[in-house]
Amino acid sequence: MERSWSTRAVPERERFAYWREVVCAAFLDLRPERRGDEAFAGSVRSTTLGPMGISAIASRAQRVLRSEREIDASPEASFYVTLQLEGTGAVHQGGREAHLRPGDFALFDVLRPYELAFEGTFAQLCLALPHAVLGPRLPAPGAACAVRVAGDGRAGHVAASCMHAVARCADEPDGDAAAALVEHLAGLVALAVRGAAPPPATSPGTAALLHLALDDIERHLPDPSLTPTAVAARISISTRYLHKLFAAHGVTFGRWVLRRRLEACARDLADPSLSHWRIADVAMRWGFADAAHFSRAFRARFDRSPREHRTAAPGAWR
Repeated sequence: MERSWSTRAVPERERFAYWREVVCAAFLDLRPERRGDEAFAGSVRSTTLGPMGISAIASRAQRVLRSEREIDASPEASFYVTLQLEGTGAVHQGGREAHLRPGDFALFDVLRPYELAFEGTFAQLCLALPHAVLGPRLPAPGAACAVRVAGDGRAGHVAASCMHAVARCADEPDGDAAAALVEHLAGLVALAVRGAAPPPATSPGTAALLHLALDDIERHLPDPSLTPTAVAARISISTRYLHKLFAAHGVTFGRWVLRRRLEACARDLADPSLSHWRIADVAMRWGFADAAHFSRAFRARFDRSPREHRTAAPGAWR
C-alpha cells in the first residue's frame, strides 16, 4: 500500500520540522539539516514490493546524517540504493564519496554511519534491499558502498531501467512473483556495483590479521565483556589498527560482534534439542546482558521476534 507525505499544506516556518518527522517515518532514524535560505519543500511517496522498500523523494537543499546514535535507535539491516532522477547528490560512507548526476546511482549500508548531501532541488528513487538479499551478491559489501555507478554505463543503465520498471509496477505482483522480481533487481544492482567498485585494498598481511581477529571473536563470543581492546591485545596489534581492519572489511567491530551473536542465538533457538531453554538464557549464553536490547536487535536483524523465530523452526517445540 502506498503512503505519501508532503510539506505543501504545512506553513513555511514549520515545513522543515515536519520534514524531519516525514523522513524518519518513511525511512529510519535520520538527522536532516537544512541548507540555504530558500523556502523549503519536500514530498515522499513510499510503498513496498515483497521484502524491498521503494520511495520517491523530491525536495530541496539539505544534508542528511545517520550516526551511531541513530543506528542504535533503528538498527535496520538493509542496503539503500539511491538513483538520482533530478539535480545532483552525494553519498559519503566509509571514507568514500559518490557524486551523482541524473541517471547515476550508489548504495550505502544503513548499519554504518553515512551522509547524504544535496546542494539544490533534487529528486531520487530510493530502494531498501535487506542485507540478506543483496549482501551475498557483493564480494566486499563495504567496498561497494558510496561508489558511483554511472547511468550511461551498460550495466548501470540496465540496472537503473529495471529500478524504474519495478517502481512503476510495485503494487501489482505479490508473493513469489514479488520475491522473484526483487531477487532479479538485486542481481542487476550487484553486477553494476561490482563493475564500478575498486578492488578492496587488503594485503595478504592485513587479511591474515583480520582472520586472526575474526577467529578470536568466535572463540570469545559468549563473553559479555568482549571488547576491541581485549581482541587487539590477544593478537598483538593496537586497538586503532584493529578498527582499521574492520573498516576495510566494511563493518565496525561492534556491528560484527552483534551480527555473529544474533546468528548464534538464531541457530540455538531453532534447535529442538534446546527447546527447554528460556529465550533469555539463550541470549545470555551468547553475551547479551540486556533482554530488551536483544529482542530489539533480533527483530531488526531477522524481521521477527525471538519467540516467532523459535516457533517457526522445523520441528520446533510449541
